Amino acid sequence: MLLPLNENERNRLRAFLAANADCEALSEDEYVADLYDLEAPMSMDLVFVKDGVRVDGACLLNYDEEMDGYYLGEPVCTPEAVRHALMEAGGLSE
Repeated sequence: MLLPLNENERNRLRAFLAANADCEALSEDEYVADLYDLEAPMSMDLVFVKDGVRVDGACLLNYDEEMDGYYLGEPVCTPEAVRHALMEAGGLSE
């Protein structure tokens, strides 16, 4: 899915991802972002493209107390949900 972003939004998001310890750059334009501090924690694979960010995958993260860790949960299938999560995390503004 494509998350349309203007240049300023792309720059802000790229800076957020680069500064966040829970986000990993896989290449110059691809990041895996694990956003644990959200009301509904989410993991996403983001690829910067000309018109915004392509979301190659996104899913909710569930916490397992016995294992003391997160595991992948339900997929997130709408750009609106991804945008909301990135706004909540501080990577995008309203």
